Amino acid sequence: MNKSNKIINSKASSNVLVIIVLAIVAGAFVLTFIKETTGTLENVDKMMEKEKKILSYKTSIKIDKPEYDYALNRVKGVVADSNQKGLDAYTQKKAVAEAEAKAVAEAEVKRAEAVKAVSPSLSSNNNDPATILSRLNQKGRKHAYDLEYITKIYNTCGQDGHSTRLVIAVSGSETSFGTVGSPVQGYPNNYWGWGYNGSTYMNGSRQQMANAICVGFRPGGRYYTVISYGIVRRDLAVLYTGNDNADRWSRNTLTFYTSLI
Repeated sequence: MNKSNKIINSKASSNVLVIIVLAIVAGAFVLTFIKETTGTLENVDKMMEKEKKILSYKTSIKIDKPEYDYALNRVKGVVADSNQKGLDAYTQKKAVAEAEAKAVAEAEVKRAEAVKAVSPSLSSNNNDPATILSRLNQKGRKHAYDLEYITKIYNTCGQDGHSTRLVIAVSGSETSFGTVGSPVQGYPNNYWGWGYNGSTYMNGSRQQMANAICVGFRPGGRYYTVISYGIVRRDLAVLYTGNDNADRWSRNTLTFYTSLI
């Protein structure tokens, strides 16, 4: 092999080495960028300083300064571009999430206003047991209630119409007003699927069941404000249902409650 070929091969080997080193450097920067949560150019500069230490052994690697600076700027550009793309994606997702949240909030306000427009206040004269039973019958829904049971609930819940409607509406969501589930499974007065520690159904008299259910729904009870002027408090709905289909439970219970006003 002549001298000219040796020089060419030497340069070719040097170029291959340069490409390999630059590829390693670029790969290191990309991996480091992925691991970084902030991805700012300030962090990139810090990464560059670390890589300079590795590339400082010029006698063994034989990369001159112009080639190194070129590689450095290329890697900076890749990281900066990745930063911008990540920021654009985040901004777009944030805008979509905010638009969805706004739409949901506006829908809730409109629904509440619609309910208020057609519903009397909670202190109206539509709170007595006979009127509540009449409202239940008017909707043509199948139910197992009679005036005697609704009156027990009404009296046990502090003669509060709001509480009574809540209790009946909840029974609509749980057992279709006493027509399915626990009432037809050997627990005839348990219209709420009410049980002990969420497992065994309570098998009590009508008065015992009214006592059990009204504890949470009478004035001052934990669930008394689960529905207030057309709005369902989701935190209380989740608490009552154990987050078991809480959204469906909320929609159904609100519909049943509103129909009883």
